[in-house]
Amino acid sequence: MFKKLFKKLKGDRKYFAIVFSILILIIISGIISPLIINYQRSNWDSELTSKISKIENSIKQSFNERETRVLQTRDWLKQKLSETFKSETYQYKELIELVNDVDKKNYSLEIIAPNGKLIAWNENIAIPQGDIFPLEYDIGETYFHSTGLVIFLTTMDTVLIQNDVFYLIVSEKIEKSYIIQNEYYVDESFTNDISEKFLVHCFIDFDPFAAPRKDGRIYSFNLINYKGTKIGQVSFYKPTLNVTINSIRDITTKIQSSLVVLACIFIGISFRKEFLKIKQKTLKLILIVIYLSGFRVLIFLVDFPSLFLSGPIVDPANFSSTFAWGLVKSPIEFFITNLFLIIIGLLVFRYTFLYSKTENTNRWWFLKILVTPGLLIGFLYLIRGLSASIKSVIFDSTIRYFRDPTPLPNPDILFMNLNVLMLGLSVLLIMVAFSLLMPKSSKILFWTSDE
Repeated sequence: MFKKLFKKLKGDRKYFAIVFSILILIIISGIISPLIINYQRSNWDSELTSKISKIENSIKQSFNERETRVLQTRDWLKQKLSETFKSETYQYKELIELVNDVDKKNYSLEIIAPNGKLIAWNENIAIPQGDIFPLEYDIGETYFHSTGLVIFLTTMDTVLIQNDVFYLIVSEKIEKSYIIQNEYYVDESFTNDISEKFLVHCFIDFDPFAAPRKDGRIYSFNLINYKGTKIGQVSFYKPTLNVTINSIRDITTKIQSSLVVLACIFIGISFRKEFLKIKQKTLKLILIVIYLSGFRVLIFLVDFPSLFLSGPIVDPANFSSTFAWGLVKSPIEFFITNLFLIIIGLLVFRYTFLYSKTENTNRWWFLKILVTPGLLIGFLYLIRGLSASIKSVIFDSTIRYFRDPTPLPNPDILFMNLNVLMLGLSVLLIMVAFSLLMPKSSKILFWTSDE
């Protein structure tokens, strides 16, 4: 049965079968989505409990991974410190080299002598000399230490060397309480990391005595270290039914958008043989331009690929224009439009270049009289359109292109410069094509593949 079916689907029929299958999938996704939404509504209490438990366990796992890295670094430093002190050729510089190991540059490493003096540290010092003693926690515990501006995940341990007890402290930045608006600032926020990772509004109290928040919308749980001691508290807003439903709808929209684009691609492929049979090159060019234009409008209507992207390239504040009902409503939409324009420009240029190589004729001379002025007008409108587009790129944008002249502009400006370059290239190709057409425009409508 299947062999007969596969035989019938040979050639271009298989592409029509693919398109039909895609349409079926679009219909199925449209049917399943409301069913899932109704299920969520009717079982929301149990779903909410499951979601909260999943988020809590995931946050605990993320913290445990950070804690494990700190403990592994502590064990590494403890072993290396013991080996260094027991060496017969020990020199103080070896101690300095140890705490400034390149592989551990993201950690604060401190070594304290038996008399309580700090004798070795690296550039990321977390606990100054005067704040080490008395100890905040028992030896071996992990805890949060705050300097006011930075919060560290810290642990302390001891090394016994010839009846002398040396202390070592290992810390890792886990939260910055400040933001600096410059290119050198590196953000470090465990709170933001888990908020973005688990798509919840989360806040952390780095205090072992923090009390649960008295808000029914918020769920709180204790942050426990590897020894079972409470060292902080995590709180996050409980997932809401509306947010969950909107998330399901967004996923469905993305799936349907991708399927529509795939269907359009396979529709174009399925008519390939019929297209190649057409002898009139002018008609072939017109059909390609219509298909590409329709394809561009279609992916604009289904918001592809903007649905899958985020950041400055989809931010209308960086660039947005009302041209063609918003066809260039963001930098990425502008880029996609320019990509299609370049393809069309290359096709038009190739067509006119090949046409310019054909033998000139005085037949249909009256068409030359009609077409040439139209090409001249189109040539002028292309120049005007290009200048208007560049003006729009500058004034319909919040980007300040000329404020900080640098050899290498930031990514937002670089992307918009690429868009302008692509637009200029596509316009230039079509203008050159018009120039080639003007002397030989008398029989263009009747040019076939045999000529």
